[in-house]
Amino acid sequence: QRRSGSSNSSRGGSRKRSRDGDEGPGLSAPPTPPPAARVGSEAFGKDASENVEHEKEDALDAAKEAVGGGDEAEEDRFPFDVSPAGLARLRAKAAALAAERDRRRAYLGEREAEIRALWDRLEIPAAERAEFEERVAAAGPPLAARALELAEHELASLRLLRREMTGA
Repeated sequence: QRRSGSSNSSRGGSRKRSRDGDEGPGLSAPPTPPPAARVGSEAFGKDASENVEHEKEDALDAAKEAVGGGDEAEEDRFPFDVSPAGLARLRAKAAALAAERDRRRAYLGEREAEIRALWDRLEIPAAERAEFEERVAAAGPPLAARALELAEHELASLRLLRREMTGA
């Protein structure tokens, strides 16, 4: 059953912009006259199907605004676009994140190997090693930026200590 084109202000809620960009109440485009005011072919036929199309568009616009979808600027607020293009964007984002994760994992693995080698070479006490490992664990997820910073700082400190000990 088709909803009547009653005034938008009677539907409740408010919308920031109407269909044509003007400020105004209601959930859809500019208010349509009540059904009693329509006569002839405007109430039935071609105009009625156009009204249905406008109501569909208005409902879609209202839904997009309600969930934050619709235009490029709002896309980040509503990342659940299930269109083929939206799914392609999500797949690309997932691939980029996986590549970044793998890059960080490899980088941190290299730093860890170098840190452990320097700990052994410089005979760093187990208590200091455990303290560093606790700080890294408390920094958040294993591949978090803070964990990478701590590894870099530890590596720089160990390299400095090695230079001081070897006189180089």
